[in-house]
Amino acid sequence: MDGEEIILGNATKRCKSKCPACPFVYANFWKPKNCPECNYEIGGSYIPKEKKRKKLHPDCAHVGRNVYSVKTSTRGDRCFVVADAENKLCNQEKCKRRRALTVASSTENVRNFSCEHIQMIDSSVQNCKVFYLTRQSIEKYSGDCNAKDLLKSLLPFLEGNEMPAVVNISEGVYAVYGPPSSVSPL
Repeated sequence: MDGEEIILGNATKRCKSKCPACPFVYANFWKPKNCPECNYEIGGSYIPKEKKRKKLHPDCAHVGRNVYSVKTSTRGDRCFVVADAENKLCNQEKCKRRRALTVASSTENVRNFSCEHIQMIDSSVQNCKVFYLTRQSIEKYSGDCNAKDLLKSLLPFLEGNEMPAVVNISEGVYAVYGPPSSVSPL
């Protein structure tokens, strides 16, 4: 088998047809009405669909005051970054661990701490739609009393910090304010 050459046969033209007026070849199950090359009427009913446009998700969006929403993966995962004049804190798990090691080792490096997400805040998008939570909007809400009570409990946090309740980062992507917890400290 060392010196033998394998000769492949020609591919079959099964399920394919050719335009009678030109050499354009098309698949029988996607037979076009007219030939795309010579406009000869073939008689099919296939109409090519427009490709869906890709949704534009900014890498970094300014959510409020000193809070930013930063893209962490190509799938659309995001994390929050809090940045003020003195400190910068990334809420991504691996970055929190790295920062904790930096804090434990020395205080000088804390001010200089940076990660890939913190570096993105310099190019953040500012023109996101914001939605504020008010007592009137809570009263109009047709949900149950428990949901209304929970929303009312958020008002002091939002009003005191001048934070919007919801920020529309891009089509279908929102940053929503919730009460701080051990899982979600922001």
